[in-house]
Amino acid sequence: MLTLVNDSNLPGCYWALPQENKAAAAVWYSSPEPRGIIQPHSSVEIPFTLEVQVTGKQDTVAGVAVFGSEESPLKIHLLSTGEGPVVHVHPSEINFGSIQVLEDASRTVHLSNQSVIPASFSAKMMCNSPAASAPPCCAVWTMLSQSPLSADADPCERQQPSRLLLGSSSGEQGCCCCVVLQP
Repeated sequence: MLTLVNDSNLPGCYWALPQENKAAAAVWYSSPEPRGIIQPHSSVEIPFTLEVQVTGKQDTVAGVAVFGSEESPLKIHLLSTGEGPVVHVHPSEINFGSIQVLEDASRTVHLSNQSVIPASFSAKMMCNSPAASAPPCCAVWTMLSQSPLSADADPCERQQPSRLLLGSSSGEQGCCCCVVLQP
């Protein structure tokens, strides 16, 4: 919310200027009330809506024209922080327990996107192990959704724990976890 104050004896007029080069901007902004009159010796609040397109701290400059002002357009700094999706993995360890000889066993890892933005993730085994496998995959989990991922164990080859690596396929930092597959 931006507050404009008119200290003069005359009414004033303002206009929140449209964003230039919006397609390339890290933050998109707009105002549902971009134009208006400021009565003499009064103030008006201008709401702004931000849509952050990237993660991290952003400082976006918006222009507000105030007719009759020598400083027009005013440069308004809109500060924001873009946060990535929040994905939870459960369980973080799978114990296959006793498996009959010559029978494969399968267990499921549940991934849930707790945020209102899509989460792009990939899954792959950290090393080539005959003891456990999971098909490499890439997927996009829609907002507030859950997805299962299957991991398989071969009872003849089970000796050491294996690790299934889950991470962001978009390369974002801090979006990685490892599920331990116990023999």
